[in-house]
Amino acid sequence: MNDPDQHPPNLADDDGVHIVDLDHSRSPQSRQATRIADLVRTSQATPRIRPGLFVLLLLILLGVLFLQWPRPAPTPASSGSKPPALSFLSATTLSGLIFLQSTDYTLTASQMTTGHVRWHRQLPAVSTIVAAGQTLYCLFRTDPGHTELEALAAPTGSLLWHYP
Repeated sequence: MNDPDQHPPNLADDDGVHIVDLDHSRSPQSRQATRIADLVRTSQATPRIRPGLFVLLLLILLGVLFLQWPRPAPTPASSGSKPPALSFLSATTLSGLIFLQSTDYTLTASQMTTGHVRWHRQLPAVSTIVAAGQTLYCLFRTDPGHTELEALAAPTGSLLWHYP
């Protein structure tokens, strides 16, 4: 019989550790000790990360990655009237209205508070827009060396006069 005070046990060697039960084999304490020893042996034999848990973790990570993937913006539904373009060249305001000139040379008047479109007008070219009183002045170049000036009524968009 070895005295543990004389020789330190080698805990790295699993064969060197023995459990000795002094109770008879059918006692409740003996059965409990056997279950605990079996549990310790099986937990040391199984890997720390089981393949099923690894696959589950991998699927969760792929799901999170998929949710972060950039998606294209939805296209707006087309209606009967032509919607204003998203990109614009110039903007000005006057009397509660905002006037936007889009990249296709469409001048659009919208309410500042609600965004409701009041009118559209197609211009022949890129225009410099100046608002004064109830009139919009649009100066644009049609041909090289030729400029035109138009005056539009701000509330309606109707042409007041045109000067080539």
